[in-house]
Amino acid sequence: MNVIKMNIIHHCWQNSNESFESEMSGLNIVEHNPIIMRKRDKPRKWKVIILNDDFTANDFIIHLLVTQFNKSYDAAGGILSEIHKQGNAVAGVYSFGVAETKLSMASMLARLSKQPLRVIMEPE
Repeated sequence: MNVIKMNIIHHCWQNSNESFESEMSGLNIVEHNPIIMRKRDKPRKWKVIILNDDFTANDFIIHLLVTQFNKSYDAAGGILSEIHKQGNAVAGVYSFGVAETKLSMASMLARLSKQPLRVIMEPE
């Protein structure tokens, strides 16, 4: 018997039996079913990926990684090297909303700076 039902019965028991039956008849009690209840899944993470091109200035990419993705200059240099060697690199892994915002900001800054940089996001 679940706790809510026990509290109702205890409350009603303190009153008369007639009161107990009249109070119980008007209630719609839903019992807890542990089979239906399950632990919530963790939200999916998304990778923000910077793609390589031959035209975007390296200084701009470093600036973008430091200011928008909160990377140190050393980490930004490593990511830049990975972009050139592998064709792309993960700038960061975030929840969907944060990844979408980072992607939008990076794309907007690239357009404002007249850089052809392409940034994408994909599930981890």
